[in-house]
This record gives sequence, C-alpha cells and structure tokens, in this order.
Amino acid sequence: MASELCKTISVARLEKHKNLFLNYRNLQHFPLELLKDEGLQYLERLYMKRNSRTTLPENLAQKLPNLVELYLHSNNIVVVPEAVGSLVKLQCLDLSDNALEIVCPEIGRLRALRHLRLANNQLQFLPPEVGDLKDLVTQKSPGAAALPLGALSPVQRAHVYDCLPQALSLERDANGRAAPGEDNCEFCGLLLLHPVSADF
Repeated sequence: MASELCKTISVARLEKHKNLFLNYRNLQHFPLELLKDEGLQYLERLYMKRNSRTTLPENLAQKLPNLVELYLHSNNIVVVPEAVGSLVKLQCLDLSDNALEIVCPEIGRLRALRHLRLANNQLQFLPPEVGDLKDLVTQKSPGAAALPLGALSPVQRAHVYDCLPQALSLERDANGRAAPGEDNCEFCGLLLLHPVSADF
C-alpha cells in the first residue's frame, strides 16, 4: 500500500497533475511524499475522503500553494489548524463527517472560499471570522441556484443567523459581525442539513 501511494504521488509530481485522488486508503497521517522537497506546486484539487487522518500539517499551504479544492470529509480531524488560513486560493473546503471541535479564526483569511462544509462534527461554535468570508455561498435548496453571503442585505444575513437552532449562540465581535454558534443548519453553504431560503 505504501509503495502504491508513493508511486501515485511521484507520478502526480512528475506529470504535474492538477488533481490527486487519495480516497479510501486508510491514511492515518498526511503522506510525507506530498510535503517533501517543493511539494506539489501544480496540484489544485486534493481528495482525501474516508481515511483515518486526525490532523493537517502546518506546512500544507507552503507545499501545496495552488490548492483550490480540498476534500477531507469522513476522517477523524479534530482541529482545523491556523495554517489552513494560508491556503489563499482555496475555494472549497470539505471537512464534513469528522470529529471537529475547533475551527481556528484564521479561516477568515480564506477570502476566495465559496464552499465550506462542516456538517456532522462536534463543533459548539464557529469563530466570528467566518463572517468575513463574503464569497461563501448559501444554497437555497438542493439543485437550486447558490446565493453569495456578500449579496445578502444585513436584514437577510440576520435571517440566515436566525435560522440556526435556538440552542446555539451567535457571537459578535467588536465590529458587530455575527457568526453562527454551531453547525446544525446550513449557513452560507457551510452545512448541508437544513437549507436556508433566500426568500426572506
């Protein structure tokens, strides 16, 4: 299995692949082959779903600087580290079905992020910095057109927050930015359990 993994990554490096599929491999650690030397500079999409990973490497952005999509659902990741905030080109981050307890505030630096999936985790709240992600998309219903959070008026945005379960809290920073308390509803395309309607 290890030699097959090394071969897959080596071929991706040599042929400058933009997509790399490492799903269903029972990986417990991030493959070192992905991170050695200069990493995979051309890689744009990394699929690592249904593995056994618990962490993300701190040098992920340095070694995979052109990542646009990162699919890590169905692992055992507990914390989204600060380093994820350096993936400046990232547009889609799927961390659903993990064991997440903490999402770092640095996630607010992912200005290109449009899709953030956090459903089915152990989150108690999201950091207020999620409110800085103006390009995140709210899905009206499955198959319907998406609506950028930045396109919502303050009243509509407040309605999105109001759709959160009553038990969850909203946090507001000194500038009055609101962020949802937890991940049991759809907020800006984050969560795919209870779709939010844009018809307020």
